[in-house]
Amino acid sequence: MALNLRSNTSDLHLLEVTADVASLGDGSLEGFGFIAGDTVPGAGSIILYLTTPGDLRLALQGNPSHPAIRSLRSGECWFVYPDDSGVAFYRDFPEFRGAMS
Repeated sequence: MALNLRSNTSDLHLLEVTADVASLGDGSLEGFGFIAGDTVPGAGSIILYLTTPGDLRLALQGNPSHPAIRSLRSGECWFVYPDDSGVAFYRDFPEFRGAMS
């Protein structure tokens, strides 16, 4: 699954959730960023996160203030793949459904 996470800054956060990467096992959701330049109009920088389903669940519990977790919990994100408005994501990750408390 690939998500475009909205942000109140000019940063564009992209999250890829896949079982095809090595697990970090700590829920940190480490990302890497670079200057967007002219590639994405209006974006100052692009931050990419690549994580496993298990590490995403760990991040929900251990790092709830992470931008990706906040966006997923509040529904303020675009689901790029699959392009189904989050149906597949929230079916696979029901613990992320609903507004943040």
